[in-house]
Amino acid sequence: MKTLLSTLAAVAALALSACAPTQTVDPTPGSDTAFKACKVEDYQSYVGRNRSTIPTAPEGQTFRVLCTTCAATMDYRENRVNFVYDEATSIVREVKCG
Repeated sequence: MKTLLSTLAAVAALALSACAPTQTVDPTPGSDTAFKACKVEDYQSYVGRNRSTIPTAPEGQTFRVLCTTCAATMDYRENRVNFVYDEATSIVREVKCG
């Protein structure tokens, strides 16, 4: 009986802890990890170049490099720059946000 009560108490405590609110940390403007919106116009010069010339993404921004025939998720991210290249030639065909 004592084991049953201990088990029930542990299950109840676990169930209640699952209901506790979680804290999320939002990046503050001005910090190094602050969100940066997609500035696709800054990267249009890469159209027509080889994909190996694409730089690394600056802090707070994301780059996605994918081929014209590759599968990609359809989620839209305001801070992501997509570089779309031709799989046969590795030449960047399009630069767009998302």
